[in-house]
Amino acid sequence: MIEILAPAGDLISLKSAIASDTDAVYLGLSAFNARIKAENFTTENIKDTVDYCHLFGVKVYVTINIAVKESEKEELKKIIVACGQANVDAFIITDMLALELAKEFAPNVRLHASTQFGVCNAEGAKFAESLGFSRVVLSREATIEEIKKIKAETNLEIEYFVHGALCVAFSGKCLMSSFINGGSGNRGRCLQPCRLFYTEKTTGKQGYLLSTSDLCLAENLKELASAGVSSFKIEGRLRRPEYVYKTVSTYKKIVKNGFIAQKNDINALKSAYNRGNFTKGYSFDDTKNIMSEKVQGNIGLLVGKVASVDKQGYAEIRFFDKISEGQGYKLLDENGFEKSGGAFPKAKNGKYPIIGARPGYEIRKTSDAEFTFSEKKIPVKVKYLIDENGKFSATYEHKEFSYTISSDFEKAQNKPLDEMTITDSLSKTGDTCFVVEKVSGKILSDVFAQRSVLNSLRRDALDGLKEEILKSYKFAKNDEKPRETIIKNRKNYNNLIAVEVQNENQLSRCIINEADAIVFFPDEFSEKSVSSFLSFLGDKKDKAYLKLTVNARENDVALYESIIKNTGISGIYATNPYGIYLARKYNLKLFSGRKNYEFKILRNKAANCYFTLYNSKIHDISSKVKPNSFNLYLNMLQLSRDEAYNVFAAFKDNLSLTTRDKTNGHFINGVL
Repeated sequence: MIEILAPAGDLISLKSAIASDTDAVYLGLSAFNARIKAENFTTENIKDTVDYCHLFGVKVYVTINIAVKESEKEELKKIIVACGQANVDAFIITDMLALELAKEFAPNVRLHASTQFGVCNAEGAKFAESLGFSRVVLSREATIEEIKKIKAETNLEIEYFVHGALCVAFSGKCLMSSFINGGSGNRGRCLQPCRLFYTEKTTGKQGYLLSTSDLCLAENLKELASAGVSSFKIEGRLRRPEYVYKTVSTYKKIVKNGFIAQKNDINALKSAYNRGNFTKGYSFDDTKNIMSEKVQGNIGLLVGKVASVDKQGYAEIRFFDKISEGQGYKLLDENGFEKSGGAFPKAKNGKYPIIGARPGYEIRKTSDAEFTFSEKKIPVKVKYLIDENGKFSATYEHKEFSYTISSDFEKAQNKPLDEMTITDSLSKTGDTCFVVEKVSGKILSDVFAQRSVLNSLRRDALDGLKEEILKSYKFAKNDEKPRETIIKNRKNYNNLIAVEVQNENQLSRCIINEADAIVFFPDEFSEKSVSSFLSFLGDKKDKAYLKLTVNARENDVALYESIIKNTGISGIYATNPYGIYLARKYNLKLFSGRKNYEFKILRNKAANCYFTLYNSKIHDISSKVKPNSFNLYLNMLQLSRDEAYNVFAAFKDNLSLTTRDKTNGHFINGVL
């Protein structure tokens, strides 16, 4: 069964998603999620939120998809415990500390590897599966063929983004905001510098040169489902409830219609939010439409073009679709640049006061004047009986669930209860999520009861039915054995010095002799280039680590495996889970890279956790990676100096620290 997974940045968006018939929602709490600017949810209301969703058969996935610092460990634990007690259906996880705490304090909650985890191929997926994840949220760069391979070679569920904003960087690998203003996207605080207006100095070209179009795969759902995708994910926790409602209901309709998207479906999606007139992204080779350089934001749905403009500035418009007074609009010129916009004005003698209008300019509807939706209700049928002895009973039913209440009523002296009175009392549901569709019953004796008694019985019945529905959510424990949290038999390293180079010309004999690790990131990956580099190192070639790319297609992985098998390289510098999988497979030394956010060591516990995972999980599964061959690697880009020092102090005997040599752009590892 295909799942439609909706964004829920606040309670109204969540309710609009449920009203539009979503199968699941993903949301974040007040901390540790990549959309920290959304209203989000709290440890105080998560239980009620989850119960509300479960009553409608909607699953709840909680995002814990940022890097976590040592000082935040206790706060994260409280959130995980609260979510576990609330019976959330899954955690969407990036950080290794979050993974360990989730296993320890919420063992009944399933684990999904976030897109920030960086799974883009089968090798990375296998590594995620070995850590206990039951689902992977694939990077948006993953192709159909890679999806098929992951499905064929793992038991993982596959979640894939089908709609919403794209990042200009590889999924989960952007540091632009962090470099520019310290607000890291990997800490949920991206200020989106990619959406700003830029000038290209070499050519003078101007525009939103780093801004990507929105993804829309509505016409490709059948291919994705056939490849093995089981969850269609919609991006947009920072967008309006109107967007959530329209996108979810449209995708749900397309799935129910046999994965066939009609023109009006695409128009509905454009009217919800449309940056760049949509792109099919990387998975369907639509790179020519990836960028949206002319307009940064929503351009909505094309509803008309300016036919003429009179001397008073009033425009005659040739309409293709409806737009009403007060609805949002934008005016685009013949080259697609935004000229004006706002609330669509009232017509005067069939013409409109559109600022900046020229013949041929486009009128695009960007929002409705007012968006409303009806909250979804749970339909209930009621059957009652007053037997010959004056005993009253009523059963409230919803699908396979039911709850019965009963009471002994007094014999009527003059005015017995009638069908109309009983039906009226049993039908009221107040502010609950239920609605009574039908009341039927039999009266076999004359009895009397106050309205308040009937109302109290009805409330008890609805409460009981609610509990019966919620009881149906049974959670299977993750099949994971407890791990030790103490690193045993760990080799003590001296402080390491590592250098990264792209060719042998950047190395001197002094550097070769003094460096503990030489990271090789070649301009061109080939057996020849790696063999030549190792020959240059001579008897120091065991110091070499081959740095793999952040993203790798299956043909790239095949090339890397060929290099590993045929050159004698003894170490891998991993910037993605697939690199760790290859090191495990070929029994190579492993160096975790700066961009490998899912394994970055931002706190003492995480370093401990990774060694624990590394020794007891990875080594036990494959018996191919030496337990003490993993060199810790500290990503200082996310830490203050004091935070970096605290981590270094805890692991000073085996921790290399990363700094950037701004003169040549290479990384030099050394001591604080």
